Amino acid sequence: MVFLIIVLIFSTSLAEKSVLGSLFPLVKPKKDDKLLSESQAKVKSAQAVTAAPLRPAVREGVDYSWGYYPGFAHKLKSGGKQFVMRYVATGEGKEITAGEVIELKKAGLAIGVVFEITHRHNRPLDGFKAGQVDATKVRQYVHGVGLPSNMPIYFAVDFEASSAQQAAINSYISGAASVLGKDKTGVYGGYDTVAGALNAGVCKYAWQTYSWSRGRFDARAQIRQYLNKQSLHGVAVDMNKIIHSDSGIHH
Repeated sequence: MVFLIIVLIFSTSLAEKSVLGSLFPLVKPKKDDKLLSESQAKVKSAQAVTAAPLRPAVREGVDYSWGYYPGFAHKLKSGGKQFVMRYVATGEGKEITAGEVIELKKAGLAIGVVFEITHRHNRPLDGFKAGQVDATKVRQYVHGVGLPSNMPIYFAVDFEASSAQQAAINSYISGAASVLGKDKTGVYGGYDTVAGALNAGVCKYAWQTYSWSRGRFDARAQIRQYLNKQSLHGVAVDMNKIIHSDSGIHH
């Protein structure tokens, strides 16, 4: 009798499972669904990578020759400027001074330096030896005004150089680099000058002006000068922007 009851209970249980199974079949994930899920995960991952910033925000700054006065640095900073480019060792009175360096640093402005002799703007055509002489003088000067003696220095080619003059310019920059090191040397000039120096591998840094560039900019140039002869807080300035984070300026 007991055996009969157990058999009946077991049979009833199987029947219930059969009925429930027909009503609520076990749903297994389809292979296509699994592949779709994996594909969606990969897309999200790719989107996350794509969304990551490729470079820091562009920083605005100025360069100027004469006219600096106490308080100018603070006005620049308050107006949103983040760096200045200044002349060194020119002997013409337009070079940065130790007092100016102190005020610029106190205002929180980064400082970059460039060598150019206004009355000898074609100095880079004098070649390798001239580059060595100028670099030696500049390195001593920057140290004397409180800037690091090993900071990168730009050398200006402030004229529209011809393709025939590029070899002499490259030689001049190479001469400077032989004193400072290639990774501490930069060139300022128009598109062809900057591209020519970078292509020749004579320096690491480039500061390109829009002058003589005919709307072209070399993507490798760390700094761009995009507007000249402006007046800002009573001082004649040129407008610049840093494109790459490593631009050779001192923070």
